[in-house]
Amino acid sequence: MRLKKQVYLLDRFGANFGLQFTYRRYGPNSFELAGGVDGASAKKQITVEEKVGRGKLPYSFFRTPDGFKPPARLGNLDSGRARELLNIMEKASVIVPELAASIVLLRDDWDHYGKGKTDAVDETRMRKPTKATDERISEALYL
Repeated sequence: MRLKKQVYLLDRFGANFGLQFTYRRYGPNSFELAGGVDGASAKKQITVEEKVGRGKLPYSFFRTPDGFKPPARLGNLDSGRARELLNIMEKASVIVPELAASIVLLRDDWDHYGKGKTDAVDETRMRKPTKATDERISEALYL
């Protein structure tokens, strides 16, 4: 989930990957991205390590092979800027990028997701009442 939210936020920061995202329970989701991860794993361009975290929930680590040279750009975003943004996102709890991505998606596609509702932050609070604490919303808005 974190990967999807990070890719979505990078896209909104200007990477313009061209992926389609839809709102799901945990915020923006892209079936194209999931397929790309599966394809990269099958081609040994990345390795996927499955682990079990809190509450016995599974999560994955994605790693590039030794000697991998990152591209100069991630979509339309300079890779140095992308790394800065990723470092900020990685320091936050997994919930904060989820909230940030949800707010941005709801804001940017309000005609589809928000008709007749208040605003994207309030809508996110309503959809994620246990996660959307004031502190996390502040951090999400910073992202």
